[in-house]
Amino acid sequence: MQQIFASLTTTFSSDAVNLLMAHCDVAGAIHSGSERAATLGDDWAATPQAIPARAHYVAFGHIHRPQRIDAAPSPTEYAGSPMQLD
Repeated sequence: MQQIFASLTTTFSSDAVNLLMAHCDVAGAIHSGSERAATLGDDWAATPQAIPARAHYVAFGHIHRPQRIDAAPSPTEYAGSPMQLD
């Protein structure tokens, strides 16, 4: 995931607002119970430290519970599911 994040941020510029968006699981995220178990857990999760510090904001999907990932070096949040699933 660190390599994917690095690839996604190659065009980040110091004179712009740099946003990173991805659909993935980050270690430490609190699962709601309605996510697919096949794509959760330590084998699939990115570490918060893999999130690039040069992103001004990171928006993640995949985890249905809205939450902030405090261990990330940039402001990082899951929006949560727009529909109640559990």
